[in-house]
Amino acid sequence: MSKGTTREASPREATLQRGATHSVKRKATLGNMTTKDQALLALRPQIDTEPTVEQSPEAFQNGTLRSILKLHNDLFTSLFRNYLVKRKQGGPDGRFARITQPEQVAYIDHTIRTDQKFKNLLVGTVVGQFTTAELSAFLADEAELTRRIVGMIIDRLSSQLTLLIRADQAAE
Repeated sequence: MSKGTTREASPREATLQRGATHSVKRKATLGNMTTKDQALLALRPQIDTEPTVEQSPEAFQNGTLRSILKLHNDLFTSLFRNYLVKRKQGGPDGRFARITQPEQVAYIDHTIRTDQKFKNLLVGTVVGQFTTAELSAFLADEAELTRRIVGMIIDRLSSQLTLLIRADQAAE
């Protein structure tokens, strides 16, 4: 490109440059972002959400967390199935497959909220996908955002019970 010539921004870059409502800290121009940050953002699916107040935990949840959780949905279901197998709860004869649906939802909730090692694995999986700016925003309100991450993972897994069981039975 010659001096003074600008290239047309990709749809993703255009969204970032407009300071879209789907992100907390993405108002920064791409020139200020590292290559790793650009790559992380490029991987994420776009999720249209209602506009929220900038810099709020809800804006961070809608702009950053939802897209990361959607991108890594298969990873979270695999991690939970592996958790069941390790605790001898998985499989067609496992306890998880035999309990009722409300009990399965309660089991998922109880497991993620009380098993700190597993909870930290799940939260760390999400945090590892943050850009530098998103990490700064996360650390500024870590307790609230961790609570939101845990709640969203529980909701996501609870809404896919048949997938958890069916995939678990197929692995046996």
